[in-house]
Amino acid sequence: MFSVRARGILISLLFFGSLGVTFLKAQAGDTRPRYVRFDEEALLPAPSDTPLESRQPEYIPPPRGNATPPSAATGCYGQEECWPDGGPPCYGPSERFWIRADYMMWWTSGTELPPLVVAGPPGTPATQIEVVYGDSTVLTGGRTAVRTTIGGWLDRCQRWAIEADWLYLSGMKNHFEDTTTTGLQVGRPLYDLENNVLSYELADWVAVDGEDYFNSMGLWFRYNLCCSDPCCEDCCASCDSCGEVGCGGSCEPACGTGCAPCRSCRTDLLVGYRYYTLGDRLSIHEALTTQTPAASFDIIDSFRTRNEFHGVDVGLSTQWQRGCWGLSVLAKMALGNSRQIAYINGVTRQTTQGVTNTYDNGIYATLSNMGTYTRDQFTIIPQLSLELSCQLTCRLRGYVGYNILYWAPVWRAGDQVDLFIDPRNWAPLPQPDRLPLPTFPGQYSNFWAQGVNAGLELRF
Repeated sequence: MFSVRARGILISLLFFGSLGVTFLKAQAGDTRPRYVRFDEEALLPAPSDTPLESRQPEYIPPPRGNATPPSAATGCYGQEECWPDGGPPCYGPSERFWIRADYMMWWTSGTELPPLVVAGPPGTPATQIEVVYGDSTVLTGGRTAVRTTIGGWLDRCQRWAIEADWLYLSGMKNHFEDTTTTGLQVGRPLYDLENNVLSYELADWVAVDGEDYFNSMGLWFRYNLCCSDPCCEDCCASCDSCGEVGCGGSCEPACGTGCAPCRSCRTDLLVGYRYYTLGDRLSIHEALTTQTPAASFDIIDSFRTRNEFHGVDVGLSTQWQRGCWGLSVLAKMALGNSRQIAYINGVTRQTTQGVTNTYDNGIYATLSNMGTYTRDQFTIIPQLSLELSCQLTCRLRGYVGYNILYWAPVWRAGDQVDLFIDPRNWAPLPQPDRLPLPTFPGQYSNFWAQGVNAGLELRF
């Protein structure tokens, strides 16, 4: 099928060659271009008694948007040089750049805690006292996240693209506190290695605070591996017949018109850089007053971990499109180095007769395990994303999706608390013959995050 321009040229040549007279004239005061079309009867020789005026060509207005639909032989986008081997003319949206904004609700695996606070009537044996906080998993609730993605095509054939994203998962906090009353005594559980018995340290007041955070960012290239657009020729024909020029001046069906919807599929390879960071903190604060000696103690144990990943991101992205609806699947994995960092610190403030002395010791954090610990390990972090989209306008697309990722091994703050303790390491001064306990366990855990997202994509 010839385009409007090709038919105009062919008919004009026949008309000028046979009659040598043009019937295309400009109206007074109107400079718009005109197009002509002849019926088959108009090309037959006219009887001698038929006036020339009866064979005037039909006036066809120019297509809207001043865009001329290319022929199906050269591909829907007029970029036949992109497929010199005669491959299928399959391209993405005609806009050059895009930006996405996602609102997400994610749930995470949380962090496991050992028993941290116990409570019971005064004199309750350690084997019978109740754990009121700890020995559980915390920070597992849903939390909001924000993700921004920007990208653009690097070539007119839309085979190469570059993209970047940034994700921020809002931190979650957890707080617990308990106070000793007349009929209830609170304390902190431990295994006393000096006496080799299960015990607990009495306290007037205990508070536990925990929080975590997760962030990600990446930069990658997108390369088209294969694609198919079986209706491309039908699209051109439909747009040509119904006189519509689609989004961006191409012959895609204009949104909301009667043109036949297009169907397409493409698979892209993604290769780039990925950065993840996961951190959490656990703080245990205790207040205690003793009679012998007559003093008050303020004790803080602090455990912090930070996991940093740097590596190569490799994946495949497949997109199916039918009319205004689309479905995409992204499967990728990040391969690289995870650095685990742990910080353990303890402090005791003892006040006696108005004088306060500070010691670098706590209950679970003493000179035997305080400090900074690091370890590097090769890690693979897989991720899967599903997304259903709808083309709202020619430039704006809305979508909803599901995401899940898995990261192991990681260090979590709660895993680094050692309850096997020699009390001779406590303040005010470490005693002789003490055992180097507690220690740094260096225990590993895993982290997963999953949730839903909804957002908008703008192309320009």
